[in-house]
Amino acid sequence: SIISRKVHTVRGRLAAAVMTLLVAGLLAAPGSLNAQISCSGVGCDQIPITPAEYNQILTEIQLQYTDDLFEKTAEAMVLANLSAAPVGTVNLQSFTIGAQGLGGFVDEEQIDIIVPQVGVLEDVTNVGAAVNARLFAGVNLGWLTGNPYDPYKDGAAPSMLSLSRFDVYVGGLKYEDTLNDELGLEDGELVAKTKSEMFELRYHLVEGSNIAAGPLLRFRGVSLGGGYSATNQTVEYAASTNSFDVALAEGIDLEWAGQDRLFYENDIKTYNLEVRSGFQVLYLFNFVFGGGYAVSDGEVDFILTRSGPVIARSQNSFSIPEEFLESVPPELLNSDLLGALSTGEVEAGVLGLTVAQTKEVPRHVWYFRGGVELNLWALKLALEGVTTGRAYGANAGVRLEF
Repeated sequence: SIISRKVHTVRGRLAAAVMTLLVAGLLAAPGSLNAQISCSGVGCDQIPITPAEYNQILTEIQLQYTDDLFEKTAEAMVLANLSAAPVGTVNLQSFTIGAQGLGGFVDEEQIDIIVPQVGVLEDVTNVGAAVNARLFAGVNLGWLTGNPYDPYKDGAAPSMLSLSRFDVYVGGLKYEDTLNDELGLEDGELVAKTKSEMFELRYHLVEGSNIAAGPLLRFRGVSLGGGYSATNQTVEYAASTNSFDVALAEGIDLEWAGQDRLFYENDIKTYNLEVRSGFQVLYLFNFVFGGGYAVSDGEVDFILTRSGPVIARSQNSFSIPEEFLESVPPELLNSDLLGALSTGEVEAGVLGLTVAQTKEVPRHVWYFRGGVELNLWALKLALEGVTTGRAYGANAGVRLEF
């Protein structure tokens, strides 16, 4: 009948739109991708979705959304994994220990994804982030071997191969944390496991010098550093029940209420070469700037599941003429169907979706950094920004220098 054909069409478009939104909104990567969708309820076995239609949906998502999003997000992961001397240091003269938090971010924007013959996914959020943390220690090899050098007091610079020109930094951290209200997750829960390690060797290309009035204005020298860092992160996220809407080309709005469960893992190794310099102003402020080149190797794995009931609503409800009801066979007149016809609302069953994918991080990245450190004698508090031009990072640290 006309009525049953229309209900089946709504369900078919519904399944396509749900697949589109979930892959686009939560699985931001165009790499190796496997997806399965299942439906339970009346009429699910008659959903007219072909493999060619699924391929079309995934192609539009990749072209309009995920290609750019994953590239920027992966760059943010590389920024959060960079090895580096603590924020505020250029040339170390003695010994330092501390803790550092690193984050990579991409700008948030809202985009519309147009899928021909299906509809428009409106205001899909394009945003990504990565975080990391570590404890660290650094030492000047000249100071360690009993031959310290202070460029602001000792006069002539040491020879080019002197151990006083070399600083060594090591760091890492292994931890597990469970977050709820701390991140505004409401009823959701996030469990994160992180293991990180780093090593860096820095060479004093130019030693520091006083410019005016001793520590009131100092040039802090120039250093060249090369390092290695590795991070393995596992994140399991169970969201509270949520829903979203999709506007279809046929004048139908879809609502899917369900729970998302996301498993995410990255394993990244980064090698970088960096130049850094800076100034000390009024003793209290150490300004540092620099840039470098990083080569990374690794991949990111996602597994997403979502399940919940779906409702399709017509954008225009209408009343049912009595003459029409008299012409419909009695076996079709049930309360569910009458409610759907009069309110424009159809309960289209329960949909379940599973998506899994793997994608490599970008291999080559140029980056630039700039920061300031508050110098409180032995205690140092620092904040720094890092950028690749497309992705941005922020580092915060606290350390002691003796």
